[in-house]
Amino acid sequence: MIIHPAMVELLPTDVLMLRESGLPIAPADKNTAFAKIGRADLASRLRTARAHTDDPAHLSVIVSFLRQLRA
Repeated sequence: MIIHPAMVELLPTDVLMLRESGLPIAPADKNTAFAKIGRADLASRLRTARAHTDDPAHLSVIVSFLRQLRA
């Protein structure tokens, strides 16, 4: 994950982990290796997913991404 002030570029492995954790993240476009999403949008989706998951494995992935966004 590459974090910019207003945008986040997700690697294909990041997208896979987030999708497996229940987040509606679109895969990267064919012309680029990264999926781009607004930083605030990703944070909002992560907080919503955190509130709705009971699975400890999914929760750890979500919390890890939230921590990276806050750093």
